[in-house]
Amino acid sequence: AVYDIGQGSLSALVDEHEHPMLFFDLGWPLPFNGWTQPPTPKFDPFVQFHYLPSVVLSHLDFDHWGYAIESGRAKWDPSRQYWLTQPIYRQQTMARPWLMRRPSVKRHNLGAWHLHFALTLAQSKLPNNRSALHIWPERESKISVGPVTVFKCTNRSGRTAKPAYLRNNESLGLHVRKGAAQALLCGDADYPSIPQRYKRHLTGVVAPHHGGATTRGTMPDAIGHGRMVMSTHRSAYPSIPHPSVLSEARKMGWSIARTDDRFSCTRCQADHGHRMIRLGQTPLCGCNRVDGAQLCIAKP
Repeated sequence: AVYDIGQGSLSALVDEHEHPMLFFDLGWPLPFNGWTQPPTPKFDPFVQFHYLPSVVLSHLDFDHWGYAIESGRAKWDPSRQYWLTQPIYRQQTMARPWLMRRPSVKRHNLGAWHLHFALTLAQSKLPNNRSALHIWPERESKISVGPVTVFKCTNRSGRTAKPAYLRNNESLGLHVRKGAAQALLCGDADYPSIPQRYKRHLTGVVAPHHGGATTRGTMPDAIGHGRMVMSTHRSAYPSIPHPSVLSEARKMGWSIARTDDRFSCTRCQADHGHRMIRLGQTPLCGCNRVDGAQLCIAKP
């Protein structure tokens, strides 16, 4: 499931009942892009089930983790060495396991918001009294659980890159397989930063960087129904989605779906653009909790 949150990224692996089992990113639009949010006032990715889905965070960009903040923002006074203001976090976001790579403050030029979030998460406790924050073991290139693989992306541009580029490409990605279906979730990583074995025989992909420009000639080709989802909102940025990406995707056989292509959902009575990459059967909730939380994804 790729949920329509506006200009941001919030995806989940769901079961046959549309219930989220694992989140990949938990983003929200930046304040200046708040107007991109859909009219879904009851949107709740943490609708209560009998389990506690974990979060794999691709990288520390607000539009990939900002749903954790309920209100406010973090401001740091470097001269006095204390927090001028601190945000209020959604408790249900902090009381679950998160997996991310160790923050690189200088290399990635991380600001106060990112650092406050990571530090708060490290101090948050799960029901078993363990820390909510789990740091990726840097010696590992991948961690697999059943059909799901979380892997490490590595900057392979061969040039001196700016901190924002490094932040996007020294990140985590996710690959999931079910039968002949295979889907790739890239976060903001460019295709050369993603190991080759996760780009073969793909039937679905969540486009890198919301459909932003990627290195030409590196996009994997589509297999089967070939569904590419772009988690974006038109006019939020002038070059996202990028015309070259749209053109190359069509040449490579991808059918493009965008979360800003909103429709009137007859199930939850709201306008949204939640999209699905089907891995098997079409999931459908039977308990009405998904409908009530405005998480409906049965429309491809």
